[in-house]
Amino acid sequence: MMESCVRPPKVIHPVPGKSKKQQVPAGVQLVCGKAVSAVRRTDVSRENLPTVPIVLARLELDLAGYVKPLVSLDFYTMIEVRDTFRAGETRTIGLILNFALQRECNGSKQTLKTYQFVVNIGLLSDGDKYAFRDSFYFVFCDEHACDHDCCLYTMELAGIEVIGPGANAEDINRLLELNIEDSVLKALIQETVKLHAGGVKQCKNTATAGQDVERA
Repeated sequence: MMESCVRPPKVIHPVPGKSKKQQVPAGVQLVCGKAVSAVRRTDVSRENLPTVPIVLARLELDLAGYVKPLVSLDFYTMIEVRDTFRAGETRTIGLILNFALQRECNGSKQTLKTYQFVVNIGLLSDGDKYAFRDSFYFVFCDEHACDHDCCLYTMELAGIEVIGPGANAEDINRLLELNIEDSVLKALIQETVKLHAGGVKQCKNTATAGQDVERA
């Protein structure tokens, strides 16, 4: 699974006579991942997927040529929900989608961050229809990216839950249609050593930054 790791290009114009750590800052490298799965489900009641999550997108990186790499991950997907109020159900239901950003390196898998997307659905009377389509997007900075092996990043759908109990036991917590598609995972990579050496500097005194100092 890890054989096709993308190795970002090296510094294009190294400075002669200087070691790797002394090079001028490299340009930020952009690497795009691949969409893996789309979710298209009807009559959704409840799904809990802790052991077999749905992988929406993946990105493989070989950061062996980087010194203390900083990886900024961008994820984007489209979520569509459709429902119709049916007799015997409560008037309001909701949908909770649980996402997990994962990193696998050296055979060890780690959850970097979890996200929750909530949709509140209000239907007033029998036959009312609800249609929702919107994007879900986030940026995550991995300051501890593996710099000596192939890293696999995945965005996973870990759980689906329809909330709001219905009146009929045969039709409790049911959603008519759920679609998750057009998932994209990409990364911007920068060596922090080079960044601090020739680019943006860290503040020397962050304790009083942005504060007014009263003098006697």
